[in-house]
Amino acid sequence: MATAVIDQAMPRDMKLERVLKNDPDGKSVFALCSTANGESKAIVILDKKPWSEADIRSVVEGADTKLTEFHRNDKFSKYHGRPPPPMNEVSVTMICPANEQDIDKYTTQKRFAVRETPALYASATRPFVDTIPAKQLMWVEAIIDRKAEMDHLVYEDDGVMMVKGVEARQPLQTIASPPPTHLSPVWPQIPSGISRTRRPSTRSPSSRTAPSAPCVTSAATTCRCSCSCAPADSPSYASATA
Repeated sequence: MATAVIDQAMPRDMKLERVLKNDPDGKSVFALCSTANGESKAIVILDKKPWSEADIRSVVEGADTKLTEFHRNDKFSKYHGRPPPPMNEVSVTMICPANEQDIDKYTTQKRFAVRETPALYASATRPFVDTIPAKQLMWVEAIIDRKAEMDHLVYEDDGVMMVKGVEARQPLQTIASPPPTHLSPVWPQIPSGISRTRRPSTRSPSSRTAPSAPCVTSAATTCRCSCSCAPADSPSYASATA
Protein backbone atom coordinates (compact mmCIF):
# COMPACT_ATOMS: atom_id res chain seq x y z
CA MET A 1 0.00 0.00 0.00
CA ALA A 2 1.35 3.45 -0.86
CA THR A 3 2.52 5.66 2.00
CA ALA A 4 0.03 8.37 1.02
CA VAL A 5 -2.84 5.90 1.37
CA ILE A 6 -1.58 4.77 4.79
CA ASP A 7 -1.33 8.40 5.91
CA GLN A 8 -4.98 8.92 4.96
CA ALA A 9 -6.27 5.74 6.64
CA MET A 10 -9.00 6.27 9.22
CA PRO A 11 -10.33 3.86 11.90
CA ARG A 12 -13.85 4.05 10.45
CA ASP A 13 -12.52 2.72 7.12
CA MET A 14 -11.18 -0.47 8.71
CA LYS A 15 -12.56 -3.99 8.74
CA LEU A 16 -12.47 -5.77 12.11
CA GLU A 17 -10.58 -9.07 12.08
CA ARG A 18 -10.51 -9.96 15.77
CA VAL A 19 -10.25 -8.53 19.28
CA LEU A 20 -6.69 -8.83 20.58
CA LYS A 21 -7.36 -7.79 24.17
CA ASN A 22 -10.29 -6.52 26.21
CA ASP A 23 -9.46 -4.69 29.44
CA PRO A 24 -12.69 -4.16 31.42
CA ASP A 25 -10.87 -2.54 34.36
CA GLY A 26 -9.09 -0.03 32.15
CA LYS A 27 -12.18 0.44 29.95
CA SER A 28 -10.03 -0.31 26.88
CA VAL A 29 -10.23 -2.67 23.93
CA PHE A 30 -7.53 -3.52 21.40
CA ALA A 31 -8.69 -4.67 17.96
CA LEU A 32 -6.85 -6.03 14.94
CA CYS A 33 -8.24 -4.58 11.74
CA SER A 34 -7.36 -4.44 8.07
CA THR A 35 -7.54 -1.59 5.61
CA ALA A 36 -10.36 -1.45 3.10
CA ASN A 37 -8.33 -3.08 0.34
CA GLY A 38 -6.90 -5.68 2.74
CA GLU A 39 -3.27 -4.79 1.98
CA SER A 40 -2.29 -3.60 5.47
CA LYS A 41 -3.06 -4.47 9.07
CA ALA A 42 -3.95 -1.93 11.72
CA ILE A 43 -4.45 -1.93 15.47
CA VAL A 44 -7.30 0.23 16.74
CA ILE A 45 -7.39 1.02 20.47
CA LEU A 46 -10.59 2.31 22.04
CA ASP A 47 -10.43 3.93 25.50
CA LYS A 48 -13.42 5.20 27.45
CA LYS A 49 -12.56 8.69 28.56
CA PRO A 50 -12.61 9.52 32.30
CA TRP A 51 -15.81 11.01 33.64
CA SER A 52 -15.79 14.74 34.30
CA GLU A 53 -18.10 16.52 36.73
CA ALA A 54 -20.00 18.02 33.80
CA ASP A 55 -20.54 14.55 32.32
CA ILE A 56 -21.88 13.21 35.61
CA ARG A 57 -24.17 16.20 36.07
CA SER A 58 -25.56 15.72 32.56
CA VAL A 59 -26.35 12.06 33.27
CA VAL A 60 -27.90 12.35 36.74
CA GLU A 61 -29.64 15.70 36.29
CA GLY A 62 -30.51 15.69 32.59
CA ALA A 63 -33.62 14.24 31.00
CA ASP A 64 -31.84 12.67 28.03
CA THR A 65 -30.44 9.61 29.84
CA LYS A 66 -32.51 6.49 29.12
CA LEU A 67 -32.72 4.06 32.05
CA THR A 68 -34.04 0.49 32.11
CA GLU A 69 -34.23 -1.11 35.54
CA PHE A 70 -33.14 -4.76 35.72
CA HIS A 71 -32.68 -5.30 39.48
CA ARG A 72 -34.16 -4.01 42.71
CA ASN A 73 -33.73 -5.27 46.28
CA ASP A 74 -34.43 -3.10 49.31
CA LYS A 75 -32.49 0.15 48.77
CA PHE A 76 -30.36 -1.25 45.93
CA SER A 77 -31.31 -0.92 42.27
CA LYS A 78 -29.48 -1.40 38.96
CA TYR A 79 -30.16 -0.02 35.48
CA HIS A 80 -29.00 -0.26 31.91
CA GLY A 81 -28.27 3.36 31.08
CA ARG A 82 -27.94 5.12 27.75
CA PRO A 83 -26.53 8.61 28.38
CA PRO A 84 -26.57 11.36 25.75
CA PRO A 85 -24.16 10.78 22.81
CA PRO A 86 -21.56 13.35 24.00
CA MET A 87 -21.15 11.29 27.20
CA ASN A 88 -20.19 8.22 25.16
CA GLU A 89 -17.07 9.76 23.67
CA VAL A 90 -14.05 7.45 23.40
CA SER A 91 -10.38 8.01 22.66
CA VAL A 92 -9.34 6.23 19.45
CA THR A 93 -5.70 5.34 18.71
CA MET A 94 -4.64 3.69 15.47
CA ILE A 95 -1.35 1.99 14.60
CA CYS A 96 -1.12 1.54 10.84
CA PRO A 97 0.57 -0.30 9.29
CA ALA A 98 0.88 -2.78 12.17
CA ASN A 99 3.58 -5.46 12.05
CA GLU A 100 3.74 -8.77 13.90
CA GLN A 101 5.59 -7.20 16.84
CA ASP A 102 2.80 -4.63 17.24
CA ILE A 103 0.16 -7.36 17.12
CA ASP A 104 2.02 -9.46 19.72
CA LYS A 105 2.44 -6.43 21.98
CA TYR A 106 -1.30 -5.72 22.17
CA THR A 107 -2.46 -9.35 22.35
CA THR A 108 -3.44 -10.87 25.70
CA GLN A 109 -0.43 -12.77 27.04
CA LYS A 110 0.74 -14.63 30.09
CA ARG A 111 3.21 -12.59 32.12
CA PHE A 112 6.07 -13.78 34.29
CA ALA A 113 8.30 -12.10 36.86
CA VAL A 114 11.98 -12.90 36.29
CA ARG A 115 14.82 -12.12 38.67
CA GLU A 116 17.59 -11.22 36.27
CA THR A 117 21.21 -11.94 37.20
CA PRO A 118 24.33 -10.77 35.33
CA ALA A 119 24.77 -14.29 33.95
CA LEU A 120 21.15 -14.46 32.76
CA TYR A 121 21.48 -11.03 31.18
CA ALA A 122 24.56 -12.14 29.25
CA SER A 123 23.13 -15.47 28.13
CA ALA A 124 19.50 -14.55 27.41
CA THR A 125 18.64 -10.85 27.62
CA ARG A 126 21.51 -9.33 25.67
CA PRO A 127 21.23 -11.74 22.73
CA PHE A 128 17.52 -10.92 22.55
CA VAL A 129 18.27 -7.16 22.59
CA ASP A 130 20.72 -7.58 19.73
CA THR A 131 17.95 -9.03 17.56
CA ILE A 132 15.64 -6.01 17.97
CA PRO A 133 15.51 -4.05 14.69
CA ALA A 134 16.87 -0.53 15.07
CA LYS A 135 13.62 0.85 13.64
CA GLN A 136 11.72 -0.40 16.70
CA LEU A 137 14.01 1.60 18.99
CA MET A 138 13.65 4.91 17.16
CA TRP A 139 11.21 6.22 19.79
CA VAL A 140 13.83 5.50 22.49
CA GLU A 141 16.60 7.21 20.52
CA ALA A 142 14.32 10.21 19.97
CA ILE A 143 14.02 10.63 23.75
CA ILE A 144 17.74 10.06 24.40
CA ASP A 145 18.64 12.58 21.69
CA ARG A 146 16.17 15.06 23.26
CA LYS A 147 14.06 15.21 20.08
CA ALA A 148 10.78 14.07 21.67
CA GLU A 149 8.85 14.00 24.98
CA MET A 150 11.10 16.55 26.69
CA ASP A 151 8.01 18.17 28.19
CA HIS A 152 7.62 14.93 30.20
CA LEU A 153 11.26 14.73 31.32
CA VAL A 154 11.47 14.42 35.11
CA TYR A 155 15.19 13.91 35.70
CA GLU A 156 18.40 13.54 33.71
CA ASP A 157 22.09 13.07 34.40
CA ASP A 158 24.96 11.42 32.54
CA GLY A 159 23.63 7.91 33.22
CA VAL A 160 19.84 8.18 33.60
CA MET A 161 16.86 9.78 31.89
CA MET A 162 13.48 9.55 33.62
CA VAL A 163 10.41 10.35 31.52
CA LYS A 164 6.81 10.06 32.66
CA GLY A 165 4.90 7.17 31.16
CA VAL A 166 1.56 7.67 29.45
CA GLU A 167 -0.41 6.74 32.58
CA ALA A 168 1.49 9.26 34.72
CA ARG A 169 0.68 12.06 32.31
CA GLN A 170 -3.07 11.77 32.91
CA PRO A 171 -4.79 13.95 35.52
CA LEU A 172 -4.97 12.32 38.94
CA GLN A 173 -8.74 12.61 38.96
CA THR A 174 -11.40 14.56 37.10
CA ILE A 175 -14.28 14.84 39.57
CA ALA A 176 -12.95 17.35 42.09
CA SER A 177 -10.93 20.44 41.26
CA PRO A 178 -8.49 21.19 42.76
CA PRO A 179 -7.54 17.61 43.80
CA PRO A 180 -7.85 16.68 47.47
CA THR A 181 -4.65 17.40 49.41
CA HIS A 182 -4.58 13.92 51.00
CA LEU A 183 -4.06 12.20 47.64
CA SER A 184 -0.52 11.50 46.47
CA PRO A 185 0.60 12.72 43.02
CA VAL A 186 0.59 10.21 40.20
CA TRP A 187 4.35 10.48 39.66
CA PRO A 188 6.28 9.40 42.78
CA GLN A 189 8.57 11.85 44.48
CA ILE A 190 12.21 11.74 43.44
CA PRO A 191 14.32 10.36 46.34
CA SER A 192 16.03 12.97 48.50
CA GLY A 193 19.41 13.99 47.17
CA ILE A 194 18.33 13.78 43.50
CA SER A 195 17.39 17.02 41.81
CA ARG A 196 14.45 17.46 39.44
CA THR A 197 16.46 19.98 37.43
CA ARG A 198 16.53 19.23 33.75
CA ARG A 199 20.20 19.28 32.88
CA PRO A 200 21.45 19.12 29.29
CA SER A 201 22.95 15.74 28.54
CA THR A 202 26.71 15.56 28.08
CA ARG A 203 26.48 12.20 26.36
CA SER A 204 27.26 12.05 22.66
CA PRO A 205 24.91 10.04 20.41
CA SER A 206 27.78 7.76 19.42
CA SER A 207 28.38 6.75 23.04
CA ARG A 208 24.82 5.63 23.62
CA THR A 209 23.81 2.01 23.47
CA ALA A 210 20.44 0.48 22.75
CA PRO A 211 18.22 -0.07 25.81
CA SER A 212 18.19 -3.54 27.23
CA ALA A 213 15.28 -5.96 27.15
CA PRO A 214 12.58 -6.26 29.79
CA CYS A 215 13.21 -7.57 33.29
CA VAL A 216 9.53 -8.12 34.18
CA THR A 217 7.58 -8.65 30.98
CA SER A 218 6.55 -11.06 28.32
CA ALA A 219 8.69 -11.81 25.32
CA ALA A 220 6.70 -9.48 23.08
CA THR A 221 6.42 -6.47 25.39
CA THR A 222 9.03 -3.77 25.87
CA CYS A 223 9.78 -2.64 29.42
CA ARG A 224 10.05 1.11 30.11
CA CYS A 225 11.25 0.93 33.70
CA SER A 226 13.76 3.53 34.93
CA CYS A 227 16.38 0.93 35.85
CA SER A 228 17.10 0.27 32.15
CA CYS A 229 16.80 -3.46 32.92
CA ALA A 230 20.58 -3.79 33.13
CA PRO A 231 22.55 -6.32 35.23
CA ALA A 232 22.84 -5.52 38.92
CA ASP A 233 26.58 -4.91 38.66
CA SER A 234 26.37 -2.52 35.70
CA PRO A 235 26.91 1.30 36.08
CA SER A 236 23.44 2.10 34.75
CA TYR A 237 21.80 -0.13 37.34
CA ALA A 238 23.78 1.42 40.14
CA SER A 239 23.01 4.98 39.08
CA ALA A 240 19.29 4.25 38.68
CA THR A 241 18.90 2.60 42.07
CA ALA A 242 21.21 4.82 44.13
